[in-house]
Amino acid sequence: MIPGLTGLLILFLFLGTGLWVGSALAFAGLLSMEIFSRFPVGKIMAMQVYCWNDQFPLVSLPLFILMGTLIFSFKLNEGLYRGVSPWVSGIPGRLLHSNIVGCTLFAAISGSSTATLAAVGTVSIPELTKLGYDRRLILGTIAGAGTLGLLIPPSIVMIVYCVLINESIGQMYLGGFIPGVLLAGLFMLYIIAVALLRPEIAPAAQKYTWRERGVGLIRIGPTILLIIAVLGGLYMGWSTASEAAAVGCGGGIILGIFHRTFSWKAFSDAVSEAILISGMMLFIITGAAFYGTSVAYLGFSNAVMDWILSLGLSKWTIFVFLVVIYLILGCLMDGGSMLVLTIPIIYPTVQALQWDPIWFGVVLVILIEIAQITPPIGLNLYVLSGITNEPIGSIVIYSLPFFFIMMLMIVILALFPELATWLPSTMITRV
Repeated sequence: MIPGLTGLLILFLFLGTGLWVGSALAFAGLLSMEIFSRFPVGKIMAMQVYCWNDQFPLVSLPLFILMGTLIFSFKLNEGLYRGVSPWVSGIPGRLLHSNIVGCTLFAAISGSSTATLAAVGTVSIPELTKLGYDRRLILGTIAGAGTLGLLIPPSIVMIVYCVLINESIGQMYLGGFIPGVLLAGLFMLYIIAVALLRPEIAPAAQKYTWRERGVGLIRIGPTILLIIAVLGGLYMGWSTASEAAAVGCGGGIILGIFHRTFSWKAFSDAVSEAILISGMMLFIITGAAFYGTSVAYLGFSNAVMDWILSLGLSKWTIFVFLVVIYLILGCLMDGGSMLVLTIPIIYPTVQALQWDPIWFGVVLVILIEIAQITPPIGLNLYVLSGITNEPIGSIVIYSLPFFFIMMLMIVILALFPELATWLPSTMITRV
């Protein structure tokens, strides 16, 4: 236990100095093994770097990232938001629902929480403000629904999780689909409840004709078809995650041409952005892989597992304990760092308790979503503040109801784990 705790302390010291997360993970693992073992650390590190970057599932990571950057560069967010608006204007809360539905659809083609928030927020916030909607709910819905980019497939965080535990990316994606849609539905139910109690939060919007709804459907229809093509191919076993990602990239280019927003400059910008993000993510995965190897060699993960199980606590007490730990960590670091830091230590305990890895992964992703709107590190808070010049403290207050809704979603998943496990169990697998 002492070597592992020392390695963890070294890691936090490196992170505290502002060192890159990937470098901090690799150096912490390297020093821990040099100090507390006689293993040939250099050879082990070289082998791990090669093996972890030689995995075929990792091909899907840069491709899904490229899919998201293409959609953003081609400015498809504007058409998506305006296409949704005519269909939700009759629901109590009116165009506030376009924030949630827009974020849900954009999440299904971007895989990123901050990209989803920025894409929908830059269009919706000025428009809803001009129409006189309650500013607290405008920003609250964007902050909360923006996190859906992590849960609705194709989530980048889910790819990292699956690579770290050697789980099927396709099954993980399908595991997040129903909880993601259900969480979006809970957000909408909250807006409906508030609007029924306080109708003034959503001024009467323009009345849309069925012709305008048809135009809106034309705007969002191709996006929905792209989502069906990507997820449907995975579900039916027609494509692997990497092949589905390639379909998504091709579909993104076709959407850009269809909406007449394609340009070679936009395409070049999207590719450049995808390369930068992919390089950063792969660097973090490599560092996390070596840190996880050091944790295993030093016996820290098994020691943690033995200690937790020796307490004689019930499964659900341990579950609540882990949720609290992740909520605290979410206040101290970003979601991606939280994931790569804890999985090597926690996952053996998850296996010992015989928890379904897909179900636990979905719960973990929701906790990472919560970290996105938890001060002082929550990235969505800073992105939204940058868009609106609103103080961080105010945005935290506006997003508080959505924090509690996400906590409710964790409780629902604890009571009904089938919400995350049923769809993957029906999937037609393909190697």
